[in-house]
Amino acid sequence: ILREVDDSGADYAETYYSASGDIDPGTVVVSDPTIKAGVKSSTTPYQNGLMGIVSTQPGEIVGDGTNSGTPVALALAGRVPVKVSTENGPIKAGDYLTSSSTPGVAMKATKAGNVIGTAMENYDAAGVGSITAFVGNGQFAGVLPLNSDGSSPDSDQLLAELIAGQAQPDQNSGVSQVFADHIAASIDVVTPALVTDSVETNNIVIGKNGINFTDGAGNIVASIDNSGTFHGQTAVPATSTSSSQPTSNQVVATDSGFSLNDPSGRQLISFDAAGDASFSGDLNFASAVASGGLQIGGDLNVGGLSSFQKLATFFAKTIFRQDVEFQGHITVANDTAGYAQLRQGESSVHVKFTNAYDAAPVVTANSVDGQFLSLSVANITKDGFDIKLPVPASQDTTLDWTALAVTNPQTATNPLPATAAAGQ
Repeated sequence: ILREVDDSGADYAETYYSASGDIDPGTVVVSDPTIKAGVKSSTTPYQNGLMGIVSTQPGEIVGDGTNSGTPVALALAGRVPVKVSTENGPIKAGDYLTSSSTPGVAMKATKAGNVIGTAMENYDAAGVGSITAFVGNGQFAGVLPLNSDGSSPDSDQLLAELIAGQAQPDQNSGVSQVFADHIAASIDVVTPALVTDSVETNNIVIGKNGINFTDGAGNIVASIDNSGTFHGQTAVPATSTSSSQPTSNQVVATDSGFSLNDPSGRQLISFDAAGDASFSGDLNFASAVASGGLQIGGDLNVGGLSSFQKLATFFAKTIFRQDVEFQGHITVANDTAGYAQLRQGESSVHVKFTNAYDAAPVVTANSVDGQFLSLSVANITKDGFDIKLPVPASQDTTLDWTALAVTNPQTATNPLPATAAAGQ
């Protein structure tokens, strides 16, 4: 075992080995797996395998001296000079140091990752320089950048700064990374992007005026939008908020779908794994596009223009409150219009409706054979009517007829003559 003591140094060092010759004192090194106890200059920020700083003038060196390669005295403890740059900003005494993109040179650490020690001097010059560092390999948790006045940025400001500097470096260039089983934050987690398999939360607020959903008593309870889509502020029954154990989380996302519940556990909105959505309250749209089918179980109120590009089918009674204009042909059911035939010698024919009207319709009839006939429509009921001739038909005759259901039909009369009116 080699052991050397030099009272002129301020650090304790151990002998490692270089496969590429001498490594300058103050150089930041990482492990080199190509030789036993090997080290080499660092090359990327927050590099994995950081070993430390090559000692300049160690006070004591230990090592076995039996390995191949060029001996390198690596500082284990104490104070040593280290090469630095301002790649990650000016360095102040007390800042943690890590590797940079310049081979063998340290920079200030700001993100979570590997560190090699603590700066004991300031450095803000251009290019590569040297300062004294206190040796201390380990993991750094990162620190938030401060405002120019030394205050901490609020969440919105911090997010804007993170987005502005979001250019993603290549994974091989030394991305700061953290891997953990459980992370807890007492206030918030600020990030430009979140990638996850499932999310479970008591309430949800996403973006600037976009999504919301809350309550418990942040209220709102639904809304998604910034430029117009689902709102649905559906009424939520009042529930006691004094309980410390809510009966259900309000928002639950799993492999089988996504649901939004009220504090009592009643489901307000759900999306299943097939993409179908169910709403227990009202659904208000500023605009909407349904590329597939759209099924509505309740009332539908449309405040703007409606356009049906293909066949539209109404299965129940439909009421139009204003005038209706048809720019194409109108096709009606066979209870609204049709034909009737009178054989020679017949003087009447009965027309029976396939489906009865709610009340007797207004009926008209005419000859279609070019004959000038005197005819009348009689016995009109909601089930049918008769067409009558005053005399039997002299030949087979075809008549057409039209029946219209009219709400409160008007009955026109001539005004009474003046003498008749005076006598009444």
